[in-house]
Amino acid sequence: MCHRRARNGGGARCAGGGRSVSDYCAHNHALQSDHYRRQLYSPTDGRTLPDRFVLGTCPRCGHPDARGDQCDGCGQLLDPTDLRHPRSALSGCRHLQLRATEHAFLTLSQLQPRLRRYVDEHAPTWSPVARAAAEAGLSVGLQDRCITRDLDWGVPVPDLPGRVFWCWFDAPIAYASLAPSGWWREDVAVTHFLGKDNAWFHTLWLPAILLGAQDETNNTTAPRRVQALHWLNWYGDKFSTSRRVGIFLDEALQLLPADVWRWGLLAQTPETADSRFAWEQLAAVVNKDLVGQLGNFVRRIQRLCAQQHATVSGSASGEEEAVWRGCRAQVRALEEALEDLRFRDAIGALRALFRIGNRYVDAQAPWSLPPSDARRAVVLRTTRALVRLYASAVAEVMPCTSRTLFDAVAAGETERTALPEALLGDDGLVGRAVREQPPLFARVPAEVPDS
Repeated sequence: MCHRRARNGGGARCAGGGRSVSDYCAHNHALQSDHYRRQLYSPTDGRTLPDRFVLGTCPRCGHPDARGDQCDGCGQLLDPTDLRHPRSALSGCRHLQLRATEHAFLTLSQLQPRLRRYVDEHAPTWSPVARAAAEAGLSVGLQDRCITRDLDWGVPVPDLPGRVFWCWFDAPIAYASLAPSGWWREDVAVTHFLGKDNAWFHTLWLPAILLGAQDETNNTTAPRRVQALHWLNWYGDKFSTSRRVGIFLDEALQLLPADVWRWGLLAQTPETADSRFAWEQLAAVVNKDLVGQLGNFVRRIQRLCAQQHATVSGSASGEEEAVWRGCRAQVRALEEALEDLRFRDAIGALRALFRIGNRYVDAQAPWSLPPSDARRAVVLRTTRALVRLYASAVAEVMPCTSRTLFDAVAAGETERTALPEALLGDDGLVGRAVREQPPLFARVPAEVPDS
């Protein structure tokens, strides 16, 4: 990729390529020469104010505290000079001056035809928010965007003293450069997960950088799938580290295990609209799904299996066949949901799997039969098979719980690495003991406990 800009006739050379910037730009994208950007300067701070160093009123929605790069109110991408009534985020100074300083620009306008083809090819698999962001940007026409900033920290720009690369130019390249070798080849499907406020950057900006850099020596591919989500809000308010609104990682894992958080958050993934996070709602979901369904099922059958005569066996009947038909349908629904990145539907399929097991054991009531009874042996063998199936089915959502469930049925390595559809049945479980373990999950209190 070209990391230098042309100055005074285009004499700079491209990093690693040996060609002049003008030659390289003719093949890929242009970093324009002698291009100036109007910057806001604060005499109080004695410096120019890039991006989030400026606050002001959004020209689109009127939000009074929009930042110089983007408005939190409406998501509109901005330049500091777009803001009305701008002020320094450092000192509050409102007497700002306009000064022109030299910068490098990525000429998105030249890349629009290639980005149009890229979006047309891949957007059908994107989330609605991602598709809308890309279409909105393309419909109004892509404008050349500055990729350097007046800052004293960051990655220095060669031949441009006092400038560093804009973080949204430098950091996305690290997604590819930090990944294991070969992950970003053309034949690898790269998927990005992000919030809707960054959808433009992942559907147009990063693809522009990567597509523009492609040549005979570089085939780094752009993201194939982009899953942009709406916002998860804390009781209707946005999470904020600065205002300490919400629960954050430094305390979350002191309150609940990671698997519990994963389940509770995926159950209310903001796929189609903003979601409201409330602790009492999280507690209700976890206590119903994990404690009341999955945990209760496993706990009950562990106790029963511990009393079962290992030498007693029997043949499955129509009840077991119905159980596996139902499980097969839900496993198919689970796999389709995960493949399509529909996480709420995936949680729904898992809930349905848990209900099948609980309804089956309630209907068969193995506790009412003596340990020597063949029918009891069949039922408990089927429930052990269901635990094994659940271990595989929850692996993508709750990996720690998956390992615990596999341990409970003494699963071998082949079983632990099998996909759920390969575990639809009780093969290999005749006579296998079940290890009794502590309860899988503890009830979540209705109020946030002290961490």
